[in-house]
Amino acid sequence: MRLISRLLAAFGLLGLLGLTIPASAQTSLDIERIQRATVFLMQATSSAGSMTIHCVGSGTIVSRGGLILTNAHIVQQGASCPGNTIIVALSARLNQPPIPTYLAEIVQADTGLDLALLRISRQLDGRLIDSSSIALPFVELGSSSAVSLDETIAVFGYGGLGEDPVQIERGTITGFAAEPSGGDKSWLKTG
Repeated sequence: MRLISRLLAAFGLLGLLGLTIPASAQTSLDIERIQRATVFLMQATSSAGSMTIHCVGSGTIVSRGGLILTNAHIVQQGASCPGNTIIVALSARLNQPPIPTYLAEIVQADTGLDLALLRISRQLDGRLIDSSSIALPFVELGSSSAVSLDETIAVFGYGGLGEDPVQIERGTITGFAAEPSGGDKSWLKTG
């Protein structure tokens, strides 16, 4: 829980679909890199040689070695999401749906904050991956202190079942919610 609390305190700026970027920073950002760092996650179980997908969502790769920030409800095992495998799908081409490529494990999850940190740990076929040997596109997280009310933000993520490319939604910050571990701007409210 300490790692997620530190991430929240330091970066606070998270969107439910994926990475959230303030409009003021969007002109200097590499939008293609952000799209490539956005992943589609599938929580699944394997049975009789086939996979059953239970829960899906988006995440953002936040380190070259494969750390992914996402929502806990997508990846934590429970009654509505009984899977025991997390599949990571990446976009090989930005105008194409993501391709299942890796397996990930939960490093840390906080149900109350609905945040999880994953680590890519295996190839899709189960072979172990040395995180120092991969170089994935990633996004450095920023600080929520850099945004203000009425600012336009962009949220990158997959809106459906992984059949479409990364989508970009825009919204306006209408308020903030505080979190003891993250300060006054831990969560953004948009309209």
